Amino acid sequence: MTILAIAVYNTPESNRFTGTEKTFNHLLTNTFPPHTRIVAINNGSSDPRTLPFLMGLARQKKILLIGNKENLGTAKAINQGWSLRAPGEPCVKMDDDVLLLDPDWLSQCLECMVREPKIGLVGVKRAAIKDNPAHANPRFRTTLQLLRGNGRDLTVEYPAVDVIGTCTVLGGRAIDTIGGMDQPGVYGYDDSDICARLLIVGFKSAYLPQLKIQEVDTSSKEYRNWKINRAHSDGAAYRARVEALRAGRIPVRVPLPNLKTVPLVHV
Repeated sequence: MTILAIAVYNTPESNRFTGTEKTFNHLLTNTFPPHTRIVAINNGSSDPRTLPFLMGLARQKKILLIGNKENLGTAKAINQGWSLRAPGEPCVKMDDDVLLLDPDWLSQCLECMVREPKIGLVGVKRAAIKDNPAHANPRFRTTLQLLRGNGRDLTVEYPAVDVIGTCTVLGGRAIDTIGGMDQPGVYGYDDSDICARLLIVGFKSAYLPQLKIQEVDTSSKEYRNWKINRAHSDGAAYRARVEALRAGRIPVRVPLPNLKTVPLVHV
């Protein structure tokens, strides 16, 4: 079984509901992986359409729903969803503004970790991601590696520095080792943080570039600017955290919350 967690935070001003609706409908209709539980975390959304939509999916037993009264931030919300996992189970963090176009996307990601056990995280790749094998900066230069196996070969970009969290799959051993996500504020750096912590304990991160996605970000310009400004303002705190992690001054493991404290919505 795999836990797939999607954090949702929509306001009337952000204009994000349409993207959320498209993401869930496409996932459930076209690319719903077998043996997967989808957990939506409503992070205090004030858009009046969001909660009824998610409640409807929960009543149809298509998703599990967690309801937060306020925006706890992406990392804490995703950790709530992952708290439903059993030891050894892999987990997915997926954004609510992307369509996955390959029906077997999850099986491909999980197979990468079977063929190369050093890989702890595999992600899909947005068009804007700068990591690539020809990048002039060695920090962002990846290597294409062929992982051979029965039935099909998989080509990964590996290792990747920061696998942006559009859709990231973490192996069961990786989560057992480092726990959940963390970030300095309510938006940004959760994906970079988990890649940094995986590297410290000996895992590496990779992109599976052949997986096709379609971005459906319907958010307002004001909301997109807010995200950029928020990421800039939290940058120093994130860099200080990574320095402390590498120096061993703070623990690498981020415990997942006790399931008894998670506000599951019963419908």
